[in-house]
Amino acid sequence: MMSNKLFLFFLTFNLTALIDSISACTCIDNPLREKIKSATAIFECKTISYEFFRIRLQLQENGDSISWPKVRYTCVVLNRWKGLVPDTIEVISNSGSTACGVDLEKDSTYILSVHKPSELEPYSASICGIYSLKSQGKRILDSLNYYLLRNNLHK
Repeated sequence: MMSNKLFLFFLTFNLTALIDSISACTCIDNPLREKIKSATAIFECKTISYEFFRIRLQLQENGDSISWPKVRYTCVVLNRWKGLVPDTIEVISNSGSTACGVDLEKDSTYILSVHKPSELEPYSASICGIYSLKSQGKRILDSLNYYLLRNNLHK
């Protein structure tokens, strides 16, 4: 009886450690200028809708898979600082900040950076990039405007 309890304890402990290691968000503390440089696009947008969905991730260790929560946001682009994006854009993010996901509330306006590694992949956003309510982003706005001036780009 004691060995069954001990086995269950270790099983629970190992599963918890696995889930934490998969879902814990750790961002490299890059300066804002590095976040600007690495982004595919940076823009101001208003969230008009969102939907939750799940994808299957294959675990390499044993071939098992897990279901991973994601969010698809649809946003209207109001202003652009970097990159070419459509007037209405879909952005994919992990669901929840513990998984580095952004949380864009409907009808709110944000300053957001996205990445798009290839034409086949969707735009994606994370809390490790530029992500702020416009009303709270004065430092970000100042840096983005400086970036435009320094690189001779126009709004």
